[in-house]
Amino acid sequence: MLFDRVALQPVQTLFGTAYSPANGNLSFAQNAVEQLTGDSNLIGVRSRATVSRPFTRVKAIEAAANEKFQSEIKQLEDNASESQRKINELQQQKKDKDQRFILSPEQQSELANLRKQEIETRKHLKQVQKDLRKEVVSLQTTVKWVNILAVPIAVMASGIVIAVVKRRKTSAK
Repeated sequence: MLFDRVALQPVQTLFGTAYSPANGNLSFAQNAVEQLTGDSNLIGVRSRATVSRPFTRVKAIEAAANEKFQSEIKQLEDNASESQRKINELQQQKKDKDQRFILSPEQQSELANLRKQEIETRKHLKQVQKDLRKEVVSLQTTVKWVNILAVPIAVMASGIVIAVVKRRKTSAK
């Protein structure tokens, strides 16, 4: 596994023969030794993490979409909590000890209206949150397809340009 012919590839340079890793066997062996020694200093010397560059432009577009919907979401949540508070107030009102569980017809109709309003508000809130998620997913899908298709299109375009230039050079001769 660590034999030179398996783990290293000889490369001829001006200064002699140099060796470059042919596979990950040497790294694997080094990591195994570090883990088996149990010394966290050895493990911490080499970074194993990959460098992650966030898509700042995509994050900015997502933040703009969040901001666009956030005010409406906040307003709907406030409306729902206000409706719930009014419902609780109506249910807490006591006329006297004998009628504390009986609501007047006005209170019953107001309670029904408040509950209906709360249900509508929550439905609208769910729809707004769904639209926000849909917009973010749409943006992520667009970026993914652009990344997938950009390189092949660039390679095809450069190939066509090179072919046209070569054809013009050969036809001019």
